[in-house]
Amino acid sequence: MSADEETQSALVPVQSTALTKGGAKSLAARGRAHLRDKEEAEEWLRKGLELQGAAPHSHWPPAPINPYAVPQPAMSAELQRIKEQEGREQLRKREEMLKEAFHCFECGYELDPSNPELLYCLAHSYYHWAGGYGVLKNEEKAVSLYQRAADLGHAGAQTKIGDAYAQCGFTWLPKDREQAARWYQAAAEQGDEEAVCMIVEMYQRGEGVRQDHSEAARLLRNAAARGDETARHNLRLYAKQYGSPYEDGDADTP
Repeated sequence: MSADEETQSALVPVQSTALTKGGAKSLAARGRAHLRDKEEAEEWLRKGLELQGAAPHSHWPPAPINPYAVPQPAMSAELQRIKEQEGREQLRKREEMLKEAFHCFECGYELDPSNPELLYCLAHSYYHWAGGYGVLKNEEKAVSLYQRAADLGHAGAQTKIGDAYAQCGFTWLPKDREQAARWYQAAAEQGDEEAVCMIVEMYQRGEGVRQDHSEAARLLRNAAARGDETARHNLRLYAKQYGSPYEDGDADTP
């Protein structure tokens, strides 16, 4: 072997070690950047939720007059004009804050697209009954985002997917009681109170699942043990209506 070949051969382990160290440093840097992105995404989420919570409730446009309500004294034209102006101003302020909240959720999602809470908040914004929470209503996008959050284990999103398959406030997915029951069950096991109510009724009626009062009672008892007052009330109610297996000593406590 020539002197040049010996020198080159001696350099190979040194170069390999340098490359290994360089790769480790690069991996560590990417890990730190990923952690920073997640932390920043959580900050965007927090800010968006604060904005949503602080957005004023608007009573404009006014609700239709209830013909069965007690008649109220008529307002003067001037007072009515002031009330209308205040209502429009509240509505404008609410829309601005909700749009800003939606922007926060989008910024957080760009940094951490697998954050289930951000996915849920974006879905909620697209679905909200008022025609979009800071964005135009889009049920297709809402269901897609709810589904991704549900797949990641978000209980509220699992309940919404159950609603979508039950066509309870949704029309995008075809009605499928078995799928609805599956998602309600998953959310109920995590303690979602709305899901508990829905899946218990399905077990009682045998809709999407085999009729099973024992399973319905088990879900109610678990929910009551977590402090769900509706579940405690329903245990007492169903104990009177069906008897065993809903009878539960703890549920009888006022």
